[in-house]
Amino acid sequence: MFLNDQGYLLRKADSGESHLLLVVFLQENGLRHVLARKRTRPQPGSHLPDLFDLGEFSIEQKDPARPAFLREFSPSRRFEGISRHYANLTAASRLTRFYERNLIHLEHFAPVWELLGQALQGLAEKPEPELILFKALYVFARSEGYPVRAQWLESRPRDMREAMLTALRAAPGDQPLDKEVLREWTADLCRFFQNSTDLLPPDLP
Repeated sequence: MFLNDQGYLLRKADSGESHLLLVVFLQENGLRHVLARKRTRPQPGSHLPDLFDLGEFSIEQKDPARPAFLREFSPSRRFEGISRHYANLTAASRLTRFYERNLIHLEHFAPVWELLGQALQGLAEKPEPELILFKALYVFARSEGYPVRAQWLESRPRDMREAMLTALRAAPGDQPLDKEVLREWTADLCRFFQNSTDLLPPDLP
């Protein structure tokens, strides 16, 4: 079976001496593990996706229980700005790890597909990765129907809750927000995921 679909590369790792394992979020087909042959020299007209790339994947799936094989990749968007700042790269990696851990449980991909594109664009262009990650995790949970506002946000102290709401409504760059505070909020949100939902946090086992 061959699949042709738009996808984001969530993660890339070595798989033996001659292959790479690509973890891909396909727009219509969800999470896929794809093997790609390593290339020792550039091949004209042939591309391997880089981390976070968006493009058209052509893959062959012979056995549903085993990884597919990459036949062709055509890039359509690269978020090169992410790699220029360590904090942005870290936030993007945590977000894509969160996607990798949770896409398998989703039935519909459209809301979180759009969310990922918006978040990666922000991380490539904006200077507030902590805010972008916090908002993306919250919106992901809300879009999947988890009572993240009723059970998590509303249970926080009033001053904290109001500050969180302000942050969730703010666009990156609107006003500086404390990075450490945002990290603490994100950690608290991830604990809520772990303890009260089926969502798996990006960092915790």
